[in-house]
Amino acid sequence: MNIEITAFDTLFFKDGKPFTMGEDTWASGIFPPPPSVIYGMLRTTYAAQKNIPINLIEEKTRNLKINNLLLKSVDNSSELFSFPADLYKLKKEKNAKIMHLKNNNIISNIDKEKYPYVLSPDTNKKLDEKFGKAYLDKVSFEGNYLQNTEDSLTLVDSDEILTLESKLGIGKEKGSNQTSEGKLYRVGMNRPKVKFVVDFEGLELENEGFLKFGAENKAAHYKRVDRKDVQFPNFQNGYIKIYLSTPAIFKLGSVPKFIDDGNYNGIEFELLTMAIGKPVYIGGFDMKARKPKPMKKAVPAGSVYYLKCDKAEELVKELHSKSISEIYPEQGFGICYCGIFSI
Repeated sequence: MNIEITAFDTLFFKDGKPFTMGEDTWASGIFPPPPSVIYGMLRTTYAAQKNIPINLIEEKTRNLKINNLLLKSVDNSSELFSFPADLYKLKKEKNAKIMHLKNNNIISNIDKEKYPYVLSPDTNKKLDEKFGKAYLDKVSFEGNYLQNTEDSLTLVDSDEILTLESKLGIGKEKGSNQTSEGKLYRVGMNRPKVKFVVDFEGLELENEGFLKFGAENKAAHYKRVDRKDVQFPNFQNGYIKIYLSTPAIFKLGSVPKFIDDGNYNGIEFELLTMAIGKPVYIGGFDMKARKPKPMKKAVPAGSVYYLKCDKAEELVKELHSKSISEIYPEQGFGICYCGIFSI
């Protein structure tokens, strides 16, 4: 089932940083929200439609699986993909360019045997850092980036799809409901100019309806839609790059075990290099247990792994548009797409 979610108001999704009212004055958030937020929202929406009590929600929705999770521009109805870590943009240029592989001959702490190549921009000019701050539309992503062509890699800045609005709040005493002295704080709310596209299975919602979204349970509207997924390119050589469209949680930290082993379901390959961003921290609150969930460190969306494989087409069919996250894959973590590159 594919749905599009449209928010009516500002949204706030708490990041993994702790916030203590009275000690901190600014509650920082994250956008887009981690897949676990969408997963929990689908569960509670289904429970509300089916009148399922809170203690049975987990059991009744145990088959829920998110297959895809993307943003969609309201202006041009294009799906958006997080800025890939192997792209760069010059300060005065509009479009991005793809970094190229170079032999790892530089003096650094990068293991030359484990990573025989490094990614480098073809310039010494000052770069405009866009990782985590911009997106590619579907035409640029599918038709150019995954095809390893630099034509029309047009960026959509986060400022174009989000407006930050501050909201003041103050803490209250639980018993008297009176305001507490020294507990004034601000929250960074986001007013999105995007829709949330979710592809999931394991439960059926009504074709159209309303749901609660974000930290303050803001009202949002959803409706069932049809969509076409990203197609993978024709692989004429043995070079594959794996792009993460959602954050992924791996037991080894920065790479999944199958990449570290160089083997996926019997298909062998070699890791040449990778480009990953700073980790993001995934937390949350367990409504059933009524306590915070353990914090997990995730590789951010937009991270890329470069592989050499003699059976490239077989490997791509196994991985493209599927989750490679080792923890919470059913929640939509680690959804990846495969592209090509050359040396």
